[in-house]
Amino acid sequence: MNAEELRFWRDDENFRKRPDLDNIRSLALNTFDAYRSVTRTATSGEVVPGITIQPLPGHTPGRSAYLITSEKDSVLIWGDIAHWPDIQIPRPEVSLASDIDREQAAEMRKRLLDLAATDNLLIGGMHLNFPGFIHIHRDRGRYAIQEERWLPDLT
Repeated sequence: MNAEELRFWRDDENFRKRPDLDNIRSLALNTFDAYRSVTRTATSGEVVPGITIQPLPGHTPGRSAYLITSEKDSVLIWGDIAHWPDIQIPRPEVSLASDIDREQAAEMRKRLLDLAATDNLLIGGMHLNFPGFIHIHRDRGRYAIQEERWLPDLT
């Protein structure tokens, strides 16, 4: 995980003025503690062969995406870029009360959506509608979702 993200959640000072995040912080810290023995941190570059961390601060200072590549295929796994994709993808300026830096979160969302639309990236991740993989495209001056079809293996 992004080292900055771990530092952020572990620093009491970051939450003194945000008691609304106490429950989320408790869940995050419990999760980090449960995986402490297998957690590796990075801030940039390739974290393992074929997986590159992409810092996307805003929602939290260490929010990141991971670009997974294999030969000619790739998928970008994002975390908390769009909590409400049906709203925030066409209107990336819409932020949440839980965004630590709302302006930065909106700006990162706009940049990432532009990159995803331009490069036709396959996106996977949190808060997306089933089956959890989409493409972004431009539609009349806005970003739009093109969901991947669910193809269960029936054999």
